[in-house]
Amino acid sequence: MQVDSTLKAAVELRNISLSFDSQPLFQNFSFELPTEKITAIVGASGCGKSTLLKLINGLIQPDDGEIHICGQQVSHNDQAEWRRHMGYAVQQIGLFPHLSAANNVVLLAQLEQWTESSIQERLSYLAEKMGLDQAILSRFPHELSGGQAQRVGLCRAMMLKPPILLLDEAFSAVDPITRMDIYQYFLRLQETEPRTVLLITHDMREAVKLSDHIAVMQQGEIVQFAPVEQVVSQPATDYVARLVQEHI
Repeated sequence: MQVDSTLKAAVELRNISLSFDSQPLFQNFSFELPTEKITAIVGASGCGKSTLLKLINGLIQPDDGEIHICGQQVSHNDQAEWRRHMGYAVQQIGLFPHLSAANNVVLLAQLEQWTESSIQERLSYLAEKMGLDQAILSRFPHELSGGQAQRVGLCRAMMLKPPILLLDEAFSAVDPITRMDIYQYFLRLQETEPRTVLLITHDMREAVKLSDHIAVMQQGEIVQFAPVEQVVSQPATDYVARLVQEHI
């Protein structure tokens, strides 16, 4: 599936309401992910960042409201089909320990019954863009450094050429120096293969480094959603200003 690049938003949440144990998290919440741009959601733990991502990925169902992907409303019955068009990478990575790095990356393509030539072509492309040579690809997860494992996880998330990529604190498990290297690999791939990216992070510096737009979240609400430069130079609330001042 390809996302029409003329669409204003690749993902839309319309009037979403969601409660846990009778405690509302989202009330008439609406949000749009711009097509083929990187959008970062920034906020403190418990503000709803990861829950928002899980709503988009169909891991959680809203109590009310609509979710539209690529201009089409998604129902509970077809969530699994839409999920196949979304890459998903998390902090814990979750590589299968009994598979080599290469086999971790290509597993989904094998399940989708891609031809072997297509699998190898895609693996070679991703490995080159993410700086993974054959020696690294042949290793098992316990033989990889944190940065190598993170890049393998990103390759796996992008193996099927998903038009939408969801990243939940996907860079936070590695040290700052390694993280900067991974940023460069990731941005290089985004430049050559644009896709709609939602980055969940608590790190405002990471959001500024990687994103086109930043949405600052507080207690289940978006308090500012704007291009990076505007959030930094014109914070909409004291909370946003404090995040900028403390973390940039």
